[in-house]
Amino acid sequence: FSLSQMPHIIVSCKYNEIDEPLPSLVYVQDHEYTVKRKLDIPENAKRNSWGFEVKICPNAILNILEPLGWKVVSMAASEGATGLKTLSWTLHKEITEI
Repeated sequence: FSLSQMPHIIVSCKYNEIDEPLPSLVYVQDHEYTVKRKLDIPENAKRNSWGFEVKICPNAILNILEPLGWKVVSMAASEGATGLKTLSWTLHKEITEI
């Protein structure tokens, strides 16, 4: 397998204390059809410079991915000068060799 097919997914969202969270961004490899289907990412969806925009809150995304074998391996949070916060999770899935 190549590094471009490493089994990792990144989920990120931005929010502030006043508003609801903004749509989540999900970086997932194009060949992860099951994940894309479960997250309602259309087959013909074009990724933006970072990933796919998903209208599902991050905790629901994590709950959807866990039964598929994806496990959270790291989480980070940051806050910008405007008070906008960013939360990001990295998920990993064990590779099963045939």
